[in-house]
Amino acid sequence: VIASAWGGPVDYLNRECGVLVSPMPRESFAERLANEMVALARAPQRRQALGESARREVERNYSWEAKTLFMQCQYA
Repeated sequence: VIASAWGGPVDYLNRECGVLVSPMPRESFAERLANEMVALARAPQRRQALGESARREVERNYSWEAKTLFMQCQYA
């Protein structure tokens, strides 16, 4: 994932599973976002590592099992 380092993405994305691009300065945001896309497209090992880390993060924190366990701990 490549996302803006502002709002919701910051809550769910970290350096181990994606790329956050600062929205400031606004004038160069699109260019910096495009540069990150090109850089990631040229780095298959990095894409693989980010994808594997993202999958672990989702399974650990956002799967139904994880959500159920969280709810049980919160309201038990």
